[in-house]
Amino acid sequence: PSKSNATPNFKTSFKSSYDIGMAEKQPKIAELKGDERKKQEEWAQEKLKAHVGTCPMGPIWTRYTQVAEAHQPSMVGYRCRGGSHFVSDELLMAGKG
Repeated sequence: PSKSNATPNFKTSFKSSYDIGMAEKQPKIAELKGDERKKQEEWAQEKLKAHVGTCPMGPIWTRYTQVAEAHQPSMVGYRCRGGSHFVSDELLMAGKG
């Protein structure tokens, strides 16, 4: 991956143009299709493992969506297999996942 001097339109700690491009697409992952969705998911899993590590239940992160209810906001992102850890698409996009 090449380095980029371009400033993204969002706040992120990623430096390579590839990571910045993938981070930009993360909040729209549900809209992606086919190979593009698969590549985005692979990128997300790589970043989750690299930046978050693994939960004692194992290194499995799955897509998670919780619809907003009376006193809880909606949550869209990844949840660990054990159910105790959650990383939103926005945190992943920022490189803080």
